[in-house]
Amino acid sequence: MVKLLTRKKSGVEFGLEPKISMINEFLEQRIAYYEETAKHAPVSGEKQDAAFDVLFRETLKEVWGS
Repeated sequence: MVKLLTRKKSGVEFGLEPKISMINEFLEQRIAYYEETAKHAPVSGEKQDAAFDVLFRETLKEVWGS
């Protein structure tokens, strides 16, 4: 999905594949929504970042072992 979105945004696909209007409209709407939402999201403090770091490391240990 990320590769498709990158290709769509860069215009690499122009002329290579037919445009799928329904998908393009959906992606543009969702991107606009999340860009606007992100503008109003509170900035996380260092405490929250540290908590996510701990969670991430614990998850890695659980999945990959110690």
